[in-house]
Amino acid sequence: MIPEIGIMVGSYIAFRCIETFCTAESKYSGSTARVVTGVAAALALLVTVGVVLSLMTTSGTGLPTQ
Repeated sequence: MIPEIGIMVGSYIAFRCIETFCTAESKYSGSTARVVTGVAAALALLVTVGVVLSLMTTSGTGLPTQ
């Protein structure tokens, strides 16, 4: 159950990062703020995808069996 929760949270973060790329320019105070936010969203998206893929490939291993 825990891996599924992690995948759902990761999906939420990924969609929020994608939403950041679709935000209108008028929502930002300037072009620098838009670029900085875009770079931060891209980095967060890459890390999130990596963590979710790692979670999907290793889930269920190393758990004690009784």
